[in-house]
Amino acid sequence: MTLHINGVLVQEATYELMIYKPSEMVEEIARFMSFEDGDIIMSGTPKGVSTYQIGDEFIGRIYSGNTVVVETQWSVL
Repeated sequence: MTLHINGVLVQEATYELMIYKPSEMVEEIARFMSFEDGDIIMSGTPKGVSTYQIGDEFIGRIYSGNTVVVETQWSVL
């Protein structure tokens, strides 16, 4: 997984480092709400991301090997 803010790589790691794995988070959240296309789960982060400001542009990518399998972009409003 990688995260870029304003074109700068601020985070690169594998999900093995996560305390709560993505499947566990989705399962827990689905107990009390539904998901819609484009929803983003923001669960906290290890060091690297820091703060953000209005107008910042984010690009998050999830890889399988060297292939991007999910890419999403969003802005701070």
